[in-house]
Amino acid sequence: MEVFLRKLSYFNLALCLAYLALAKLKGDWLGFLLLLFPLVFNWRVLQNLKIRQFKLGFWHDLTAILTSVYAVFSIVGILQTFVALGQQKTMWMLLTGEIVLSLTLLVHLALALKLDKPHRPAKN
Repeated sequence: MEVFLRKLSYFNLALCLAYLALAKLKGDWLGFLLLLFPLVFNWRVLQNLKIRQFKLGFWHDLTAILTSVYAVFSIVGILQTFVALGQQKTMWMLLTGEIVLSLTLLVHLALALKLDKPHRPAKN
């Protein structure tokens, strides 16, 4: 599972960087700022995998929550845009890439939390 999480982290980092560049070019500062959270979370997960001590801390939890909020709102916005656009194929390709990013971010988050589960204190 660690190997898949590492590959997914690199994939998400590449997509985040591409969408970060697009957001900067479009002047979308809110999108630019929101993409920083998934970027930081994936980077921190990769750091923990490299030192072979996978334990998520407070900053991981904070960026994980913000990453999941970004992904969910992004998916909802994309679905609304799909309905509104109709047959404009050029926008469909861009939106499809963003929905792939959002879904892989959610899968990455779930895998990271599953890998961290043994390190979490048990709730009584």
